[in-house]
Amino acid sequence: MAASHNRPSAKLCPKTIDLFSTSNSTSNSPFLNAFTSGRIPCRLVHGSVRNRLAWNTSIDDLNYDPVLVLLAEGLRETAHPLPFISRQGFTELMSNINARQKVIPILPKLINPIKLALSSNDDEVFEGALNALIQLSTVVGNELDKYLKTYLSILAKRMSNRKYRDSVTNALNIFEENGEKDILPVIKSKIPTYCSSDYLELKLFTNSTDDEQYVNDERQCLIKMFALTCLQLTIKYATKSGKITLAQKIIDELVEQGKD
Repeated sequence: MAASHNRPSAKLCPKTIDLFSTSNSTSNSPFLNAFTSGRIPCRLVHGSVRNRLAWNTSIDDLNYDPVLVLLAEGLRETAHPLPFISRQGFTELMSNINARQKVIPILPKLINPIKLALSSNDDEVFEGALNALIQLSTVVGNELDKYLKTYLSILAKRMSNRKYRDSVTNALNIFEENGEKDILPVIKSKIPTYCSSDYLELKLFTNSTDDEQYVNDERQCLIKMFALTCLQLTIKYATKSGKITLAQKIIDELVEQGKD
């Protein structure tokens, strides 16, 4: 049975459950029970191209406690269509214009469900949880700082896997950007190899000759300005595309060339 689950066809035909069956093995799932009982007031609409959620109540009028908390619990689900419902529902609630004022009061209730999903050995569950954590950081900003330590050991472990190095680094950059200045030492204490986006931008000129040498050399000034502009564009692209590791390698090479 386990062997069949690892076949390539499993990606094309993921495990599916009947949401309203009382005989499926996941009937003890709190998230499934909450969805089928109507505690999450939406229904799954199957489209010809993609599925969507139809809400019975406007998201503006939804009580985020317990709906958002239940959706966070559902991030651990693996049987289709539960992962779609939990991730899409979480995204739609977090995208609402009034999300911040609704999320901050229940932030402590979201921390552990997301942590459990991040700790999963299932790659898709981890990816969904990481995306949810990024959305949470974007909405609540530095309110997440005091809880960030909860996740750093998990992210450090995933960062050791080359497959997730860039995506985790990108997430850490976002946490740093949304947090207070003192969040960088917190991140570095758990992940010493982490390189912040600000550090990458400045590294090219660290240990170089003082800027005073360029005062009377217009050509060198222009070269430096051009290099900084290119570097900023490189970092901006790398952050958006999750290719921070590649950008760091390029910057390291530029630094070495500058020493010659």
